[in-house]
Amino acid sequence: DEVSEFDPIRTQIERISFTGNIESIGKGAFHNTNIQSFSIPSSVTIIKERAFENCHNLTSIVVPVINTSKLSKIEAKTF
Repeated sequence: DEVSEFDPIRTQIERISFTGNIESIGKGAFHNTNIQSFSIPSSVTIIKERAFENCHNLTSIVVPVINTSKLSKIEAKTF
């Protein structure tokens, strides 16, 4: 499964949590939102370009512990 761009309410998003098996955070998934913090699920293998672009309120990103994370790639211009 992939988290991709949200619809017009997207600018109101401040926090989000996931259940299930999210494998990727898609291109531009959270760009231009008011998201303040984000925890990367340990199942995520890739964060695609511009996923968090122009997230001026983003102050905290929690990355899973190295030996429990499947994250192997963060593309250019992600933040």
